[in-house]
Amino acid sequence: MAQTPDIIYQLRPPPHGGDQIEEVGGEWEPGCPSILVTHDQVEAMSICDRIALMKEGKIQQIGTPDEMYHQPKNRFIAGFIGNPPYRSPTARLKTAV
Repeated sequence: MAQTPDIIYQLRPPPHGGDQIEEVGGEWEPGCPSILVTHDQVEAMSICDRIALMKEGKIQQIGTPDEMYHQPKNRFIAGFIGNPPYRSPTARLKTAV
């Protein structure tokens, strides 16, 4: 009899020839908590209930795909999530002398 795992961990290879990382873990099972590590934002936004987005090893935001898209916590999140990427406007403030 096969046991149902308590959690499934999967690591996806990075795009563009990142073959050195192999997928780890078992098959995805409905109802079983899973951790998916991916560099593919479309995959993450499509299949994940919650996302932790990291930059340089630090978590920038944790939330649902909808929260990440509509309520980004900083410019990095806003620029990373979505297609096309968000471009923050630049402006100069001139003061009258």
